[in-house]
Amino acid sequence: AIEKNLIRKSSGGLTYIAEWKGGLLEHKMGHLTCFAGGMIALGADGALGDKTGHQMELAAEIARTCHESYSRT
Repeated sequence: AIEKNLIRKSSGGLTYIAEWKGGLLEHKMGHLTCFAGGMIALGADGALGDKTGHQMELAAEIARTCHESYSRT
């Protein structure tokens, strides 16, 4: 559900997890959301079939977004 409804790409190509507030999607990612990259990576370990690679790639993209966020500020 997170991937389907909240994961987006910025115009600069960074993957982020948007926030759902009051029925509206806010296109921002808070710093605590950076933990989601690790959460997705841990979940990839037990993923079925071909989803492991996809989930690890998604986790890496979110981690990259967090890194870029901190390094740019």
